[in-house]
Amino acid sequence: MDLSSGKLRWLRVSTLVAGVAVLVSACGTSQNATGDNIKNGGTLIWALDADAQSLNPFVAGDVPSVRAYGFLFPNLYQADKNLNVIPDLADGMPSISADKKVWTVKLRKDAKWSDGSPITADDVVMTVNMQNNPNLDTDAAFDWGELDNVAKVEADWFRRTGIYPIHGLIVVKTAVLEQHPEVARSLYDAFVESKKPYIDHLKGSENTFPEDAKYRGLMPIVGDPLPYGLKDNMPSIEAMLTYGLQQGLIPKRMPMDEVFVDPAKA
Repeated sequence: MDLSSGKLRWLRVSTLVAGVAVLVSACGTSQNATGDNIKNGGTLIWALDADAQSLNPFVAGDVPSVRAYGFLFPNLYQADKNLNVIPDLADGMPSISADKKVWTVKLRKDAKWSDGSPITADDVVMTVNMQNNPNLDTDAAFDWGELDNVAKVEADWFRRTGIYPIHGLIVVKTAVLEQHPEVARSLYDAFVESKKPYIDHLKGSENTFPEDAKYRGLMPIVGDPLPYGLKDNMPSIEAMLTYGLQQGLIPKRMPMDEVFVDPAKA
């Protein structure tokens, strides 16, 4: 899978958000309020004309969904009542380089997810990379056309964590492996051998396939852009299990041999 999943904690509700219900603070407490007696306070009930189809901001494209999830997730910046841009998740306005090409945004140190874990720059990077991924199948509109040096951001993430998005998995039924344990190693060896010509191709300069340029650009950062086996993917697998447990997607932290077969030992 090519999506830069990194941390999938966008599924959780940030504690920076006041609430989930579509109830927002409104101006005016009287139906007959005028410009002279408008006061802060009261409750505005915002009705939706249809059910939200998704609360996943990466894929939701319908208006009810966008209006519903808009209250769930923090932004780096937001507009105040006078429509001035003010920090939200950010710790202040960005510092901008002299050439206007580098914008540095520091995050609030007290920013936390609903489970108490800190919101970090890695979470923001994951969000940007997800939205900027051309393989993201979505009706939502994200425009990062002016964003540059994404590879440098990804390189920093990889150097610090060792996490590199898993590009695919092979699933074999347990019953098959129990009856034919050699299948795991045979499949692994076959994929490793079939990958060698493509890696040699990437060492050249010709772009025969749409993904060539991307993988070729990643090679100086990660080495093998298509790592196979448990050893080379262990940081990503460990992160997947950790976040799966934190988000309640799995009931316990499962032993590695219950989830994957190590083809190198099969």
